[in-house]
Amino acid sequence: MIEYPVYTCAISCAFLLLYFGYLWITGRRDEAIDCLGGIGISILALSISLLVMNRETVAHFLGVTLDALDPSRAIDRVQHLVNVISDRIKFVSGLMLGLAYAELIAMLVGAGAGGPAGIVAGGLSSSVVMGQVGSSLGVGVLKGLMYCYSWMMILCALILILLRACTTLGYQMVSFGACLLPIPKIRGLGIALVAWGLVLTYALPLAVNIADIPTALGEVKLSEVPPSDYGVLYVESTSKHGALPYTMVILRTGSGRLFTLQANRYGRKIALIPLDSYNISGACIYWLVFLCEGCGVVNVTTPLNGAIRDHYTDRTTVSDGILCYEGNYSQLQLQLPADFIANSSGVYGWGSIVGGEGRASLLSVDTDGSLSYALYFFVNSSRTIFFVGNRPSVKVLGYYVDGSWRDSPINFTLSYRVIESGIGDLKKHYNISWVESSLLERLYLNYVEWYERQLWLKGEYIDKVREYYPNMPDPRVYFRPPISKEEFREFSEYRPPVYKVEVVCRQIANTTADPDWFASVEISMPPSSRAWIYQQWMFYNPYTGLCEELLRRENIGLLEEFKVVPPLAESILVKFILYLFVADALSGIFGGVSGFGWLCGLLWNRILRTYATSITAFIIGLGRAVSRSRVYELVARRFGFRITAGLKVQEVMARKSMFSWKPWRSPPKWWSGLRVGERIKVMESALETELRGLRGERLRRAFSKGIAITGMTLGYTASLMRE
Repeated sequence: MIEYPVYTCAISCAFLLLYFGYLWITGRRDEAIDCLGGIGISILALSISLLVMNRETVAHFLGVTLDALDPSRAIDRVQHLVNVISDRIKFVSGLMLGLAYAELIAMLVGAGAGGPAGIVAGGLSSSVVMGQVGSSLGVGVLKGLMYCYSWMMILCALILILLRACTTLGYQMVSFGACLLPIPKIRGLGIALVAWGLVLTYALPLAVNIADIPTALGEVKLSEVPPSDYGVLYVESTSKHGALPYTMVILRTGSGRLFTLQANRYGRKIALIPLDSYNISGACIYWLVFLCEGCGVVNVTTPLNGAIRDHYTDRTTVSDGILCYEGNYSQLQLQLPADFIANSSGVYGWGSIVGGEGRASLLSVDTDGSLSYALYFFVNSSRTIFFVGNRPSVKVLGYYVDGSWRDSPINFTLSYRVIESGIGDLKKHYNISWVESSLLERLYLNYVEWYERQLWLKGEYIDKVREYYPNMPDPRVYFRPPISKEEFREFSEYRPPVYKVEVVCRQIANTTADPDWFASVEISMPPSSRAWIYQQWMFYNPYTGLCEELLRRENIGLLEEFKVVPPLAESILVKFILYLFVADALSGIFGGVSGFGWLCGLLWNRILRTYATSITAFIIGLGRAVSRSRVYELVARRFGFRITAGLKVQEVMARKSMFSWKPWRSPPKWWSGLRVGERIKVMESALETELRGLRGERLRRAFSKGIAITGMTLGYTASLMRE
């Protein structure tokens, strides 16, 4: 790239030499002598170009290595940082999306859509808006990190654009500016282009190459990364008598992550869940956990590909009675054993005939309001029935003997007993257990943290919301406040009583009884006073806690990210912008275009000139007052000098405030005809007259001659600058 300014300077110098020869031959020697200044400037520009376009020379002058001025190395460094920031933006955006699913969609569908009749499905749209606000608060930390990354990307992208543009633009500006230097009318523009071109060529790559830019950025360190792909799982919970409402399904992934969801009042559920393979750990209802047989694994492999609405449409593929889904889904059907007392308000008990001897006929099972079994116990038969929830009662309806009903048996007896039992006896017949209090507490605390995070409320405010919640019919109140700790503790520690009923029908010894004789018995259990109901906190997504983890962590990589920007920004500000400012100032000093000079001139004309004039007038007035005092006379006689303040202060102030500065007038003709020595003598004589107050002729002449020579030298220097 060095050949371009060299060629342009050489061409301009050759052109000026030809023009000089033309003027000299044609007798216009005064103009030819004036042209020598332009030739000298062209030769000077050529020499400077040879120096400044040599990267090794500039590196040695600046005291840096040659690689520090390499623009390609600077581009590679910034491009690498741009790539790293781009990857980090993709990672954080995926993390925000995963948390948005975990915080908003999955929790929203699980927390509110399965509630009792008091919750209106029509409020779903308003609830989504409310949930979006809460979710934005939950992922606010990641948004701050994304904001930081965005500004870092903007800064690095601008620097990268400047570097790529300056690689060729700097040389072109120096080359073009060198062509303009010999021409007096546009020399100022050429000086500015050369100065700015040098800064763009060397200062910007230098600022980037010497900056301490890290090669990698800190990561957002969380215990686990939430998935961004969710699918729809449709769950049906039933018994042999119909749908079972409010069944809590417990799922675990292969890695052990826990997911729970609770069916709605219709015994169904549409829920969003990450794509994975899930083991069915159990189904919990009425504080009993049943391990499902024959439904051990459910695979959720199809991502969400349709809308979830609160109303039915022509595209609806499945509905749980509250929500309607319009895409592909995975299905889980649960068939729980035995009989439940259940309705839309809750589950109130459970019972089961587990076995016995002989022949007994089950006539009917009634679960409407209470659980009732009607059985025929034939001679030499027995049955054991378990009830969970309330104490059962046994009623003998009659005895069938010899084809007719009787009030008492003949040759056989019927006995029964109702005893309190426990879950241990029940485990002998079913794969069943009580729900763990620790599991319920885990779900409850997760929901409390989530609720506080969504509505930005603390415990004392939640108590107020809970107090007034029953009085809020507005369907927009979608997120139910969690129950109090006392209510939860009572609910989680409660275990319904277990009763065992044993009924035995035996033939009396040494008698004869027909095997077809039987006793009609009704065993019933009233509903329990404590129901298993919908609980908004019986939904668990392990990724919802990550927002809380983000909010509580002191260092998630955010501070490390901020450490990347200062070195690069400081280097750009200190090196590049400072050099740009110096180049602009030097351009103005040497007669080029200068933005800084324009600003200084504007500041002087508008503000500083008035203050300078006032201060000068004050000093001159003070000098005149001192010169008229007796003290001044004594000092002047003692030291032999006198200050003459002959300025007209008021005239100077008026002229300075009313008229702007104008260029000097052209010198008179007699002055142009004098030689340099004669001009110095004229100026020396004039100055000697002005310094007549100084005593001593030799001192006065020395001062006058020195000032005259200095002024003449400065005048010639200024004229060369103007050329």
